[in-house]
Amino acid sequence: GPLMDVGAVMQNICLAALNYGLGTCIEDQGVMYPDVVRKFADISESKRIIIAIAIGYPNWDFPANRIESTREPLESITTWCGFE
Repeated sequence: GPLMDVGAVMQNICLAALNYGLGTCIEDQGVMYPDVVRKFADISESKRIIIAIAIGYPNWDFPANRIESTREPLESITTWCGFE
């Protein structure tokens, strides 16, 4: 459906940005603060903001960029069938 299409487009935008040495972050800030996004991106009220992608040059020395989050082990949330 349409949301799958949006996901595919976002992935391709992020991969294209990476190809040019840019970093990306898919985020929901555009949904949470649509008035700010509309003001600076010149998006009309008739358009619905469903997601945003921040694009820019990464600063790997910035402390927040060195934080590593913990995740569930893949084995605890995934079942692989037919790939033995």
